[in-house]
Amino acid sequence: MINDNTTHQNLEIQNTARQNLEIQGSLYYLIGIMTMISISIGMQIISKYTISNILPMIFTYGIIFILSFILYRRKKNHKSVTLLSWIIGIYSVLLVSALKFKYAADLDWQYSTESYHVSATLCTFVLMLHYFYNKKLYLTAGAIAFTTWIIFLIMAQKNGVVFHV
Repeated sequence: MINDNTTHQNLEIQNTARQNLEIQGSLYYLIGIMTMISISIGMQIISKYTISNILPMIFTYGIIFILSFILYRRKKNHKSVTLLSWIIGIYSVLLVSALKFKYAADLDWQYSTESYHVSATLCTFVLMLHYFYNKKLYLTAGAIAFTTWIIFLIMAQKNGVVFHV
């Protein structure tokens, strides 16, 4: 006779289609973050940035990577990730938005305004959030990105940047 305890231990937890989709999505997000980090490091090395300029980027993107890995593992283990996904989403959008202001402070407003790679990174971070399958998070992150971008453009104009339409 088979012990019910043994039979129960041998059964694997079956994921629903939605759970499989969310697990795959979190893996795709993790791969996307790794790709973005690699490209960013590569471009900064090619641009002959000093290691002191590259390390802060590695540290901040590293935080997003670690949190994304934790999110992926938690999803695989059927644990709650709601708060963690919000932290990752908002942190990543605010991080890239803050970079525009950092460029303005460290270099100048004109350079920061023309830094299209930062704008592309911001759009990519927002778009990658669709892999979390959380519509509220996606819309909130998009609204934050749009709002910080408008605030940045207003401040840039007030600091002498001329926009040609």
